[in-house]
Amino acid sequence: MNTLYLYFPQWQGSGKTNDIYLGASNIKKELSDQFSFIELSQPENEELKTTSGVIGYQSVLRNLEKANKTIKNANPDSIFTLGGDCSVEIAPVTYLNDHYNSDLLVLWFDAHGDLNTPESSPSKTFHGMPLRMILGEGEPTLMENCFSKLEPNQVVLVGTRDLDLPEQNYVNNSEIEMVSPGVFDIDHLLSIIEKSKRRNIYIHLDLDVIDPEELPDVMCPTTNGLSFSKVQDSINMIREKFNVVGGSVVEYTSKKEPVDNKVLNVLKSLFLE
Repeated sequence: MNTLYLYFPQWQGSGKTNDIYLGASNIKKELSDQFSFIELSQPENEELKTTSGVIGYQSVLRNLEKANKTIKNANPDSIFTLGGDCSVEIAPVTYLNDHYNSDLLVLWFDAHGDLNTPESSPSKTFHGMPLRMILGEGEPTLMENCFSKLEPNQVVLVGTRDLDLPEQNYVNNSEIEMVSPGVFDIDHLLSIIEKSKRRNIYIHLDLDVIDPEELPDVMCPTTNGLSFSKVQDSINMIREKFNVVGGSVVEYTSKKEPVDNKVLNVLKSLFLE
C-alpha cells in the first residue's frame, strides 16, 4: 500500500494565534525519525483577513490547493496527517473517498462537530467548518477544491459534546450518528462500524476529544471528554478489526518539550501500519 505521511501545520484556520503551529512542530521533532513526512510548509506568522465569512480565507485557499496538488502527485492508497487545525482534513478525506469510490467511513473523534458554514459560524474560524465542507456544503471556491463529497451516513461523531445550534439542527436532520462521551462504549462503536458496511475507515483525532483534566494543551479544551485510555484502546481495536486507510492528529498546542508521551503513543498507534 502506498502511504502518504503529511505534515501540515496549518494554524490559520483556527484564528489569529499560531499555537497549533508550534504544537505540531514539537510533535514532528520527536517523530521525524519514525515517519517520512512530506511537509506542507506554513509561515509561522501571517496577517489574516476575513473574506467570504472566513478568517484567513486566502491562506486557507492557498493551503487547500497546495494539499490537493501534493496528494494528486503522490496518488496514495492511505494518508496520515499531523496537523495543524481540523481543516487540514478536507483534501485527504475527500481524496480517499474518491479513491475508494465512496466506500469510506469517517470516525470524527472531536469535542466539536465542525459542521458550521461561513453563514452559521459565530467565530468565522475555518476549523469549525471542515466536516460540513466534506459533506458538500461551504464557500463555493473552497468547495471546488474538494475531490468528492461524503454523505452524512459516512460520518460518525465520536466524543462530541459542544455543538452550536445550527450544527445540532444539522445533526438532528441528517443521518450522522453521534456517540457522546456519556454513552461511549468501544463495543458499541465497533458495532456501528460493522453495521455501516463500509470497508475503509478514516480516523480524525482532534485532541480536544480528550478531557482537559488529562490534556489541557489543545486549541479548544472542552470539559467532560473521553479519557486517553479509551481513545487509545478504540484506535487499537479499530486498527485490529478494520481496514484503516487514513487518519490525523490535530489541534495540539503545547510548546513544552518533550511532548506528552500519551500524545506520541496515540499518534503512533494510529499512524503505524
